[in-house]
Amino acid sequence: NFVIDIISKVPSLDQLITPNADGNQYFTALESVTNIMNQEGGLEAFHQYNYIFGLNISDTPWNIIKTNWAAGAYGFVVLALLIPICSYLTQVLNIKLMPQATSENGQADQMAASMKTMNMMMPLMSLFLCFTVPVGLVIYWICSSLVRGGQQIIVNKYFEKIDLDDIIKKNQEKARKRKEKLNMILKKKQNTKNY
Repeated sequence: NFVIDIISKVPSLDQLITPNADGNQYFTALESVTNIMNQEGGLEAFHQYNYIFGLNISDTPWNIIKTNWAAGAYGFVVLALLIPICSYLTQVLNIKLMPQATSENGQADQMAASMKTMNMMMPLMSLFLCFTVPVGLVIYWICSSLVRGGQQIIVNKYFEKIDLDDIIKKNQEKARKRKEKLNMILKKKQNTKNY
């Protein structure tokens, strides 16, 4: 990736291996790379590392849409549009999978309404933001949303099977036994002080 970044920023590949005043070459390790790049078809072979689904991952979907619309490559336009839409849909899915709090008083109702508004607005903001950030970042967001969604489905299935009241009773019983044990230890210490 470092080599790709350097080569994409240098206007001429010959600048990478030009000798300094002493005659020594900087970036000599890149000399073989620049020789490959200068060969016929070398640059095209090198570009495969920066593309996924035919889209440059360092380019924004908006720029891909503009350039491919002008070139008449409407398939890439549709693909570039699908990436932000998929990001939006996966985020909405994650919000739907999260358990929602139930409210019993007025203040909680106000917080629930505020949370509902935020849950609607955040994916929309993300949708518009996805048009201006690199495609690679948006694909990362989509993949992480899918993993989070899968985890939430597993957690939801687990909590559907357990009885929370039973777990609370067991924990209260454990706490009571710990308290009794602590009281017995304190009584023994008190009795040893009296002797």
